[in-house]
Amino acid sequence: MLFHKFKIIFLFLICLNSIFSDELIERKEAYVLSESSWFEVKEQERQEFLKTKRERKELRKQTENQIAESEKTSKRYVSFNGDIYVNKHYKPQVVNEFKGKVFIKIDDEPEQLLTPNINIYKQGIHTIVYNLYDESDVLRSTKKESIYLDTTIPELYAQLQGVYYERNQFYYYKPGFKLLLQTKDKESGIEEIFIDLNRKGYLPLSKLDQPIDSPGHKEIRIIAMDKVGNLSQEIHLNFTVDSDPPIVSVELDTIPENHSSKGLLCDRETLIWLNAFDLGSGVHKIEFRKKGTLNWRVYRDYPLVSVKKKKISLEFRSIDNLGNQSAIKYFKCRLKNE
Repeated sequence: MLFHKFKIIFLFLICLNSIFSDELIERKEAYVLSESSWFEVKEQERQEFLKTKRERKELRKQTENQIAESEKTSKRYVSFNGDIYVNKHYKPQVVNEFKGKVFIKIDDEPEQLLTPNINIYKQGIHTIVYNLYDESDVLRSTKKESIYLDTTIPELYAQLQGVYYERNQFYYYKPGFKLLLQTKDKESGIEEIFIDLNRKGYLPLSKLDQPIDSPGHKEIRIIAMDKVGNLSQEIHLNFTVDSDPPIVSVELDTIPENHSSKGLLCDRETLIWLNAFDLGSGVHKIEFRKKGTLNWRVYRDYPLVSVKKKKISLEFRSIDNLGNQSAIKYFKCRLKNE
């Protein structure tokens, strides 16, 4: 009877071991599979990155061409209510299905033969009448349209709104500010706003691929275009986004001794200076306090004198003109007994 119990327990352990072994095998196979496919995933990510980079480069090229050609070619825009807007390069034209001549009459001007060198120059609404003649000089059809010649440029305003500091006629902004854009065009309306960030080339505002408030120097060009290709005045913004805290350090008038067991050992009359520098908006203040106390005191560029106690235990930090705060640093030194 006892033999049968041991036999049952032995068989149970064998089955249990078999189950866990299969699970480990499955896990190992899954791990090997994911490891082998890792390189494929990385290659796919690299190809996607290169594809996106090429597409972005092509988009910048197309945008630059669009801006360059906007005020050089004829453009026509039809609004939702049927109003026709054209730019100063608009050339009146109509298809003559009768294969004869086309005569044109602009407003109250005399009728004249339609040629490629006819232009309209005056801002506002114009009525154009086309008379279509066949090869026998018989008037076969008359077409009429009203157009609005839009020669005014869009109005564009740009403003940075957020925490900033001006130093030497240069502006430093704290991350989190906003770029406020206002555009107005009372004729054909605004088609698009283009932004060039750090001279990489213009992109439509909706396609901008980098945050404006990312850290570092920023040179931004902004331009707006209306629906017939008139360009606004170009706006330039030049500033730095400062997110780096100051670097702060301690300086002593004597060289402390370094004991591996007790740490630093300083003279009892040691003078302590606190220094900080900031390459961005500049240092606003240095603060210090005795370690363990609550309130900070502003350091005034005079040396701190160690009182006659057993040790110096100091906490200090620095804040720049945008409020970026360094990490709290510590200085600890035991004083000599003499």
